[in-house]
Amino acid sequence: VITNGASNNKHGASQISINGHHHDTNDKHKDDGSARFFQNKRQIGIFFSVWNGLFGGSALIPLHYAKKHGYGGVQYILSFACGALISNLLLWIIFLTTIYTTQSKPVFPQWHVRRLWKQAVLAGLLLGCGQFSGILATTALGQAVGNSLVQCKILVSGIWGILFFKEIGDPKMIRRWFLSAIICVVAIIWLSCERLLAKT
Repeated sequence: VITNGASNNKHGASQISINGHHHDTNDKHKDDGSARFFQNKRQIGIFFSVWNGLFGGSALIPLHYAKKHGYGGVQYILSFACGALISNLLLWIIFLTTIYTTQSKPVFPQWHVRRLWKQAVLAGLLLGCGQFSGILATTALGQAVGNSLVQCKILVSGIWGILFFKEIGDPKMIRRWFLSAIICVVAIIWLSCERLLAKT
């Protein structure tokens, strides 16, 4: 029995009250029921920062074992590239599977190829050069020193974000960031000295 007739909700979709229960006639505003693991962007950022540190810091561990078989430096590039290709394909499969299984009407991010292709190509070239240099550095200096120095890239990106992109405006936060950066550099230098002393 329709008791209250039709009404409009805040989205402009009509609702019909049947026996005290409201039914939305516009499906596009219904919740798809997908679980939300994060409550805000801060939690998302922290989670994936830890994830990036775990995997990014371990990315060149296989190089340690490859060196024992005589593969390192330039010889390791092809293997690294194949691994990156496979991992990207797996991530895309997981991403697409998640979208299709959690959304009734899958919505995909826009590519914006015409507007961003130059920036994307430049970013890829810079990343490729950085990874190539990181492999050479780790081959020559080892994991403890070489890979630690490579991870100083976070300092470079942080300086870009603070000084150029103005992502952080609070002076207190900026001071804390530079203090953390100094501690990081001191730790890397200390680790390098320990490695040199161990060789003598």
